[in-house]
Amino acid sequence: RTDAVNIVAMASRTVQPDLSIGKAFLSALGMTPEGISSRHEYHANFLRRVLEISARNYLLIGSDKFDRSGIFAIAPLSRIDRLISDAPPPGYFYGRSMKFE
Repeated sequence: RTDAVNIVAMASRTVQPDLSIGKAFLSALGMTPEGISSRHEYHANFLRRVLEISARNYLLIGSDKFDRSGIFAIAPLSRIDRLISDAPPPGYFYGRSMKFE
């Protein structure tokens, strides 16, 4: 394992439900109509826990990640409040409650 994977693994076990997170900025391997995903199990588990306790969720993702997915689901798109990207998202993004910047 790399050091980064070890750090995320440790963090995913220590995120406390009573922790207060106003805004969470997260990344993902990809975004599809089904949601966002990762190729790393610990990364996905960590982000799921963060999404559960944060008030607002921002997804920072490059357009090269649109219509790409990993094997570990993080969350459906409905859990994301705002998308920040270098290009407009695919059509399936629109009509949802989240915004694009």
